[in-house]
Amino acid sequence: MKQILIVGGGLSGLAAGVALAEAGHKVELLERRPFLGGRAYSFFDKTSGDVVDNGQHLMMGCYKETFKFFSRLGTLDRLHFQSQARVDFLDQRLGQTTLLCPSWPAPLHLLGGLFKLKGISFSDKLRALLVGSALQTKNGQLAKKFGSLTVDEWLNNCKQSQQMRERFWDPFSIATLNENP
Repeated sequence: MKQILIVGGGLSGLAAGVALAEAGHKVELLERRPFLGGRAYSFFDKTSGDVVDNGQHLMMGCYKETFKFFSRLGTLDRLHFQSQARVDFLDQRLGQTTLLCPSWPAPLHLLGGLFKLKGISFSDKLRALLVGSALQTKNGQLAKKFGSLTVDEWLNNCKQSQQMRERFWDPFSIATLNENP
């Protein structure tokens, strides 16, 4: 039995630890914070009295391995799944706007939600659909073509406007990747 040290108790560190322990290894996990989860955590905001996410975390149906991991932990039932995809945006100029997607199959649900989203021009919405269709490519074609680009570079290559970036792509990127594009 090998003894393995994992540094970091984020989701990746936890998943590695579980897989290695199930394979019969002795695992020790080090985390500097007093809680596990890495960037995926919430905290109580004394000013508002609300529980607030650290960042905008969004899990999508395509996160199959993440859902398998939560099943292995026996915690999948603790996740809240929306019946309709809903993402609220707060903007100083526009106030709160909501991306509310109809209960259509993916990725068509985003089409309905995107066209109802305020603060984005019709032409920007059409250009976003072209980007969305590019994301649907199979067999790693997209990765081969754009694999070395950042999300920012890729969106610039796809001619996404600053307005579309601020109102949709950047928040979406931050929510799914927990990183700035």
